[in-house]
Amino acid sequence: MSTTTAPARVSRREQAAQQGHPGAVRPLVLAPERSAVPRHGTGLRLTQRGRVVLLVLLLLAVLAAFSMGRASGSASAAGASPRLASVVVRPGATLWSIAEEIAPDTDPRQVVPRLKAANGLTSSHLVVGQRLQAPGGR
Repeated sequence: MSTTTAPARVSRREQAAQQGHPGAVRPLVLAPERSAVPRHGTGLRLTQRGRVVLLVLLLLAVLAAFSMGRASGSASAAGASPRLASVVVRPGATLWSIAEEIAPDTDPRQVVPRLKAANGLTSSHLVVGQRLQAPGGR
């Protein structure tokens, strides 16, 4: 026994739609539903112009950070230079006593030659009221 199935009946409207006749009513085909949860790999997409803008902004940020670092580095280097304090020679003062006064933690034998060099002195003779520049400050 063989079973045969009867061909499915197709309405005239469906036949006209299948054949592409104008004015025929086509069956409604629904698009698959989109999920409310984003899929992986569908993150931010940038055009070529967007990538160029992002690269330029990144380079500007790096350049700004670099130039700020250089500015603060040069300011700290300028502050590290030795400050010259002015010392006025009083009655009875000697280079040795002035060296002990301006650098109490350093051996005066090392400070006296620097004091002479900083002021262009060729001898140890001082005059009361003379102003000396003391390297290293007070």
